[in-house]
Amino acid sequence: MAQGIRQALLPSVAGSLGSSGVGSLRLNAVDFGERLLGDLVAGRGWHGDASRHPQDQPSLNSFQTVAELGCGARSVCEGPPVAVLEELAVTDVYLSSGHWTYSATAHTFRVNVVEPKAFMTTPGKYNTDVTDMLAVHKALTGALEAAPEYVAKVGVEAERVEVVGSFYENVIEFLHVHHTGEDELIYPVLEERCAESRSELERIDEQHKLLHAPMAAGRSAIATWRAAPSADNAQAVIEAIASIAEPLRPHLAEEEAVMLPIATKWMSPEEWGQLSGHSMMSFRADKPWLMLGLVREQLNQAQRDRMLAGMPPEMRAMWTEQMEPAFDAFITDVRR
Repeated sequence: MAQGIRQALLPSVAGSLGSSGVGSLRLNAVDFGERLLGDLVAGRGWHGDASRHPQDQPSLNSFQTVAELGCGARSVCEGPPVAVLEELAVTDVYLSSGHWTYSATAHTFRVNVVEPKAFMTTPGKYNTDVTDMLAVHKALTGALEAAPEYVAKVGVEAERVEVVGSFYENVIEFLHVHHTGEDELIYPVLEERCAESRSELERIDEQHKLLHAPMAAGRSAIATWRAAPSADNAQAVIEAIASIAEPLRPHLAEEEAVMLPIATKWMSPEEWGQLSGHSMMSFRADKPWLMLGLVREQLNQAQRDRMLAGMPPEMRAMWTEQMEPAFDAFITDVRR
C-alpha cells in the first residue's frame, strides 16, 4: 500500500518541482484525503498530547499517516526525492533534525521536496547527542544534596517554609517524570534493539522502583512540614530527601556508564528528543518550568542557546517572556 501511495504522489511532486531542492505545490485536503483514505498506512501512534507537536520517527521509503485528513493528521512521505506535507494554516510547524512535524487543522497543504540525507540512519549506527542527560542528572542531584542547607536555614517561618517546601515538591516530581519517561520511551527501545545488553538494561531500569518508597516518604514529609513548620519536621524533610539521594546516585552513575553509550548508537535524535517533551507533558506539580531552569543552570551559554533554538517558536517565547523570569525569581527566593 505504501509503495502505491509513493508512486501516486512522488512523480507528480517531482515533476512539478524538479530536483532543484525545496518547492511547493498546493493541494486540497479533501481531494487528497479521498485519494489516500483507502491506502492509509498507520503510523506508530501519538507521543504525548496529540494536539501539541506530535513526533514520529521517519522510516525510509515509506508513507505514514494518522487520519483523519482535513480534521487532524500527521503525515511524512519520504523517498528520493523526499516529499513532506506541511499544513499551511497553523504556526506549530517546525523542523527538528530534518523531520517536519505538523498538526493539520485546515484544508490547504504545501508539499516540500527536501534532500533525504537529513533523515534517519540504521539503528546501531547513530551518533545521537545524549549529553543533555548529564545536565538533568546534575540538576537533580544538586537540588537534592542542597536540602540540608535550604531546609535548615528557613527556620520555622511559614512563608519561607512554603517556598522551600514547594521547591522540593517540584524536584521530586521532576525525578518522577524523568524516570517515567525513561521507562516508557528509552529502556523499552534499547532493550528491544540491543539483545546482548538487555539483561543489564533491565537491571538498571528496575532500579527506578527503589525510588518509589523514598519519594513517597519525601512528599509526605514535605506536606507535613508545610502544614506545621517546626525544627523536627524540617529534620524529617532533610532525612527523607537524603533517603532519595542515596539510591539515586549509584543509579545515575550506572546510567551514564552503561545506558547512555548504548543510547547514542541505538536511538535516533528524534526518539531521544521525545524525553524532554514527555516530562513537560507529564508534570503534575505547579512549577513545570523549574525542571527546565535547573537543567539550564548546568549548561554553558552555547548549550543554552542551542536549546532555545531547538524549541518551537511559541515555546521559546513562553520561556523567555514568562517561565525564565518566574524561575529566576523563585530560585533566588529558595536560595536566599
